[in-house]
Amino acid sequence: MRDSAYRGGMPRRRGYPVGLEVVRRLRERDPLHEIAAWDLDRGRDEVRRGLHALRAAT
Repeated sequence: MRDSAYRGGMPRRRGYPVGLEVVRRLRERDPLHEIAAWDLDRGRDEVRRGLHALRAAT
């Protein structure tokens, strides 16, 4: 039997489209090769800001 695509009424892999949207927005400002070179602290901070921006936009 296949695992359900949902758990508790939410899609299991809902983080993928959210992460994709955050990266799309980051790429409006920075090229992907620079984003890939960020250290962990900067990457974490940028993703947090991106998530807050997505939340504010809804």
